[in-house]
Amino acid sequence: KQGRNVLVDLKTGSRLYDTHVIQLAAYESMLTEMGGGIDRRMVLLLPTAESGDWVAHEIEDAHAAAGLRAMDALVSLDAALKGMK
Repeated sequence: KQGRNVLVDLKTGSRLYDTHVIQLAAYESMLTEMGGGIDRRMVLLLPTAESGDWVAHEIEDAHAAAGLRAMDALVSLDAALKGMK
């Protein structure tokens, strides 16, 4: 479909990790703060010497929302730890 904004994070490796979704949520949050919007999110795993094929993972809204909650928790933890110094 034309006219859709897709946020894509490129990664190397053969597996999707939760940290990839958290990082994608951080990118989406920054883009939203700058007035942008997206229609879809994807993590594209690029081939390594072992895997040979790239794999696209579409990140659904519920998974992205969980990533955003995790990112917010990590930001709060970082601030709390800095406050202990």
